[in-house]
Order: sequence, then structure tokens, then C-alpha cells
Amino acid sequence: MNQNTACEPSYKYLDLARALFLLLACLQLADWDSTVRGVSMGRQEQNFVISFLASHIGILAAVTIVKVAAIILTWLYIRVAAVRNTKVVLVPLAIVTAIYAVIVINNYF
Repeated sequence: MNQNTACEPSYKYLDLARALFLLLACLQLADWDSTVRGVSMGRQEQNFVISFLASHIGILAAVTIVKVAAIILTWLYIRVAAVRNTKVVLVPLAIVTAIYAVIVINNYF
């Protein structure tokens, strides 16, 4: 039995984790677009963090910073957690992706 295999990351679900990450990143970009469009049409931002930042730096900068930070943090989460157990990474990533899909659909319709 090779003892190094116990320390090596499991890549069995890594492609699925990457696909979920890319989908979530696209949903973040769609949320950015729908937020900017909605605010320009008179809608109010419901995200407290974005609203707080917008009062200091403007809505476009606030939304951009939060969305880029979310994408980077998700990527870091996958990079760190996937090394430990890729299968466990999939559950919260799938939940967050599903929630963002609902948010984006709600924002556009």
C-alpha cells in the first residue's frame, strides 16, 4: 500500500467542482448586471453590504467589489477545501449556486 496516496487530494469530483464554480461565477456576473440595471430603473438594492458600500463609494463600485470578492473567495474555498475533500466541497457549492440561480431569475423577472 502506498502511504502517499492518503495525503494526495481526491480528484474524482474536481471537474464537477470546477463546473459549479464557473456556473456560480457566471451567476455572480448576471447578478451584477441585474443589480446595476435594477438600480438604474429605480429599484433598491436589498443586500446590506452592497447598500452600505454604495452609500460611500457608489453603487457600481460597491456591486463590482462585492461580486469580484465573492468570486475570488469561492475560488479560494475550492482550492483549499478541495485538497482536503472534494466531495464535501460540492454540497455547499451546489447550495450556493442554486440560491444564486433563484436570485438572478428573481432579479431579471
